[in-house]
Amino acid sequence: MSSQNEERQNLVSGVRIVTLSGLIFQGQLVSPVSCFSPFPKTNNSFLFIRLTCPPEILFNGTREDIQPPLYDEGDLLKINLSQIVAIGPSGDCLTDD
Repeated sequence: MSSQNEERQNLVSGVRIVTLSGLIFQGQLVSPVSCFSPFPKTNNSFLFIRLTCPPEILFNGTREDIQPPLYDEGDLLKINLSQIVAIGPSGDCLTDD
């Protein structure tokens, strides 16, 4: 099986995650099995997400860009479950329209 096919099988679903600090991460949940070292292969205290949009911040009830950007689209993040306040379906990326 090619690594590209393995990658597709390890993608779980598109989500938007809001953390206690108001950061918003949007992307594809990735199974820990597909993560590379130094992330442990099994860990029930974290979610792994590959970003499909730049992170945003929730400020006074609105989504805003973070300047300067903390992470880029495609980055793999490990988020502690105790820091998550909401998880929902993914949506549109914030743009400067």
